[in-house]
Amino acid sequence: MMKENNKTKAIAFCRIASVQQLPNEDYLQKQTENIQKFATENNVQVTRWWHILASGKKNSRSYQALTEMLDFCKKHRDCKYLIVDSYDRIARTIAEYYWWKVEFERVGITFLSTGRPLEDNADKTTFDELINIYRIENFSEQRNQYIKTKMAAKVKAGYYPHAPHFGYKTSRTPGLHVPDLAIWEDLQKIVRSMSTGKLPIKEGSKLISELHNSKCVTTRKVGGRSYTYHTMKILTDPYYAGFVKCDDELYRGLHKPLVTHKEWEALGMLVEYYKKYHRQYCPVCSELAPNNSFTPEVDFRK
Repeated sequence: MMKENNKTKAIAFCRIASVQQLPNEDYLQKQTENIQKFATENNVQVTRWWHILASGKKNSRSYQALTEMLDFCKKHRDCKYLIVDSYDRIARTIAEYYWWKVEFERVGITFLSTGRPLEDNADKTTFDELINIYRIENFSEQRNQYIKTKMAAKVKAGYYPHAPHFGYKTSRTPGLHVPDLAIWEDLQKIVRSMSTGKLPIKEGSKLISELHNSKCVTTRKVGGRSYTYHTMKILTDPYYAGFVKCDDELYRGLHKPLVTHKEWEALGMLVEYYKKYHRQYCPVCSELAPNNSFTPEVDFRK
């Protein structure tokens, strides 16, 4: 018991981004074993462990775990170290890493890596930290650029590697969206009626809002004043005319268009008309442009 009390206390952090990070080996278990061995060799007692399966991105579970560790250290001032198997387990950019380092140093916590002996001088440790974090930051940038290039190639080929828009759903082919028949046909009737002028934009907005709220149970409902913005996005988004966008350029998509190109252009003109009307008659926007000379031919308030 006396030996345990003489040991310097620390906490430990193990993280992997995915179970495929190191094939055929339990990398999380390997980190744990390395930290346990390091603690035994340096007479350090690990009082609490954090094992996380998450990305190192900000606002991820890793970020939440570090915040929890920081709160733990504020309450347990007898802890002196945060031990990791590698410095890049804490963060994958230099700016984020040193932000966390400063925050932990304020409560008396020093970062330790199993790859660097405890008795090394501060200059060697700082240099090792910089090299390690710079390496992972450079790797992340290269990976992000590769993903961005790959996604751009998919978009140019007509695929849309993002979440499907309202009225569509994913198919078995990644990036290829198909109409959600429970919504698509009703939405098409509403939008086409608006493009021909048979259905006023305000009434159409309400119908789209009701359709969205009744069918999209798992998504955020659009109600109140926000349904108009939701409708504007549908009416102006080239996705609904059968296009996909990449680097401010439009490409013909492989998904079935909701409206024709001619109808989409008519909808764009309708939206611009409505915006001018709204700017003049809205009690907030009218204060910004009291001398607006635009006079609507149709009263959308009816």
